[in-house]
Amino acid sequence: MLRLIFFLVVGPLALVLSGCAGPVNSYVPYKASNYDPAFLGYGAKKGGIFTEITNPPFPDQQAATDQIITRTLEESHFGPPVNFYVDPALQQGSPYRVRLAFSPAQNANADRLCRGEQVPVAEYPEQIRVMAAFCTSDYRYTSTVAWIPRVESPDDPTFTQLMRQVGVQIFPPRSEPRDPGNFILFQ
Repeated sequence: MLRLIFFLVVGPLALVLSGCAGPVNSYVPYKASNYDPAFLGYGAKKGGIFTEITNPPFPDQQAATDQIITRTLEESHFGPPVNFYVDPALQQGSPYRVRLAFSPAQNANADRLCRGEQVPVAEYPEQIRVMAAFCTSDYRYTSTVAWIPRVESPDDPTFTQLMRQVGVQIFPPRSEPRDPGNFILFQ
C-alpha cells in the first residue's frame, strides 16, 4: 500500500518538477572510478583550482564571463569552500584544474581537453555549448557536455544556470563505493 501511495504522490510531483528544470540540457556526465570529492579540499588547501576557458562565448565580455563562471563553480559543489580562478600566475602547486571548452565539435574528447590539447570547435548559432572537465594534471576525473539556447550576455540567468549545472555534474557529491582491495595510491 505504501508503494502505491508513493507512486501516486511522487510520480506526478516528479513530472511537474521536471518541467521546471529550465533550458539547460546535458549528456550523462562521466565520472572516473577513482574520483573523490575530497580532491576539492586538497585544491582549496593549495590556493584554489585553476580554471582554463577556451573559445569563450562572450569574447567582448571576458572579465564578466570569467567572474560568472568562477563564482558559479564556487557555489556549485559540495564540501569546503574552494576558490576558482582563471589567472595562470596564481597557480600554487595544485595539480587540479577545471577545463572548459565552449563550442566543442561533436568529435571533441574530454581526455584530450584534460591533456591540454586543442579541442576542435564547431558553430552552434542557436546554442551555447560547453565541454567541461575536472582534471588532475592530464587525467580526467569527471566531465560533461551541456548547452542552452543562445543568450547575449554572461549576465543572463540562463548562462548562470548552465554553469551551475556544469559545476554540479563535474563535482558530484560522493564517489562510488570501492572494493577495498582495489585502490590507487597517489603520491
